[in-house]
Amino acid sequence: MHAVATAKRTDISQNPTRPAPSPWLLRSLFDSYPSAVGILDESGIILHTNQAWNLASHSDLVGPQYRVSLNYFDFVRKHPG
Repeated sequence: MHAVATAKRTDISQNPTRPAPSPWLLRSLFDSYPSAVGILDESGIILHTNQAWNLASHSDLVGPQYRVSLNYFDFVRKHPG
């Protein structure tokens, strides 16, 4: 099963009173999620993945086609189901 959500980039300077979240905190929250989560750009390039995604991409179950910098959409189109 594949679930894809896209998000628009926002400029933090639009709200200067709100402090930027710590990169460490964001990475910790992202990695603590038990399901495999990847962040893609608009064209489908995998930009970031969490620990569960990384473990799956290095296993025999999924393989290297889901690694950072590869195009997720192209792979899914070529291998539906």
